[in-house]
Amino acid sequence: MANQAIKQLTDRYKSSANEKHSVIREFRQMLARTTAVNESDLIEMKHYVHRLAGSAGMYGFDDLHCAAQTALKVCEQELKQIQEVDLDKAFQAIMVELEKLGD
Repeated sequence: MANQAIKQLTDRYKSSANEKHSVIREFRQMLARTTAVNESDLIEMKHYVHRLAGSAGMYGFDDLHCAAQTALKVCEQELKQIQEVDLDKAFQAIMVELEKLGD
């Protein structure tokens, strides 16, 4: 009985592959259309591939899990770079304002 339930869940997961493929294709098309992905889109991508990596691993699709984990790491690195740039810009703006006060 448990094996049948697991098989049903695995089959249902497999049947969602086309939908997942479409989402990833949309992300790739978004990347191709722009030179810089905005932070909110990158966060959306990160969350999606995080869920994909987790579910693929849980269902035993190790190659998909590894591919999604790789994409997740890249998303995290890209987010970190965006946030560092934003933080640097914020600090720069503070310095400009402080310089104005000192004049």
